[in-house]
Amino acid sequence: MLSRAHQIAVEFAGDADTMAAARELYGSRLLVETGVAPLLESLDEARNCHLRGVIGLSLDDGIRAVALRRVVVAHQGLATAVGMIIADACQPITEALRAAADRTASLRAEVGRGEAHIAELERKLSMSRRRSLRGMTPNGEGQV
Repeated sequence: MLSRAHQIAVEFAGDADTMAAARELYGSRLLVETGVAPLLESLDEARNCHLRGVIGLSLDDGIRAVALRRVVVAHQGLATAVGMIIADACQPITEALRAAADRTASLRAEVGRGEAHIAELERKLSMSRRRSLRGMTPNGEGQV
């Protein structure tokens, strides 16, 4: 995994499409934390190995700075692309959640209308009972 990350980082360094690089590295696997976490850890390990390697070389400080910057830019591009892949994979879930939220709001409105209707029926029933009780004697017979 680390050698492949290195190869892709070198191939896609610069202005290349980092999304293509991440897809090349990760493929089209199901995105779950147990699958993404090792990838991100591998990218971090690859970056650290490259940084240690560049720091360990006896180079002019300017050349070392340029090399370190390229390593960091390549890592940042791959990490950003992985983030985009994750966000892209979440899109169907987000859409399903939005549809469920819309349906829930619709059902809540329907329940609210039903509760308002029940309250109105209970009010009418109560008024009807009061009217009928006014016309009754204590023993339940109608007044004459």
